[in-house]
Amino acid sequence: MDLIAKNDNVFNVLAYEKTLLDSNVEKIEIATENMHLKIMIYFNIIRKNAKYHKVCLEFNDVLEYGFYYNSDYIFYNVESFKFFNHDNLFYYLSMDPVDEKNTISDKDQDFVKAKAIRCYEIKT
Repeated sequence: MDLIAKNDNVFNVLAYEKTLLDSNVEKIEIATENMHLKIMIYFNIIRKNAKYHKVCLEFNDVLEYGFYYNSDYIFYNVESFKFFNHDNLFYYLSMDPVDEKNTISDKDQDFVKAKAIRCYEIKT
C-alpha cells in the first residue's frame, strides 16, 4: 500500500469529488496498536473518473465506531456518505447517514470517529 494523504489532505483526494460514492467496501479490519484502536476500511471505487480504484482508509486513535450488518442486504455499497473534520477535534465518516450535512446525527449508521486518518492506494 502506498500512502496518498493523511488527515485533512484525505478530503482533497476522496471527499470533495465524491469518490467514495457508489464504491464497495471490500473489508473492515479492527485492531489495537500501542493501546489505541485502529480501523481500516478497504474500498473498491467504481467511478470511472476516479484517480484511484482501490483505497484503504485507516482511522487511528478511534474514539467511537458503529457498524451494522443484516444478511437481507448486500455488503456493502456506499450509496451516500458524510466525511468531515469536526471542529478540529476528530474526523467523522458515516457510510449510511441520515443526511449528507456536515453534522453528526444519532441516526447516522456505519460510522467512525477518529483523531487521525490516512488514505492508502492499494495496487493490484
